[in-house]
Amino acid sequence: MALASQEAGSEEKILIGYQARMSEEDSLKALDAAVASWNHGRGSWAVASPEHRIAKVEELVKELKVVRDDVVKVLMWETCKPAETA
Repeated sequence: MALASQEAGSEEKILIGYQARMSEEDSLKALDAAVASWNHGRGSWAVASPEHRIAKVEELVKELKVVRDDVVKVLMWETCKPAETA
């Protein structure tokens, strides 16, 4: 993802980011993994303990904190809002 600053009043186009793209095969693999994880309420995520789920969500939060500034900048550009509300 590339972000750039723009001078006030400039008509320069700014690249906000790239749309995620994947092949049909990869998207079907991701779907299959999600379906298997749920497995009608009997899959690995569905039967995981609350402690395990909390730990996994905390891992995700830790990973997202690393890219927080980039995410905030993209949200600011996409929603035309200041950082405080992005």
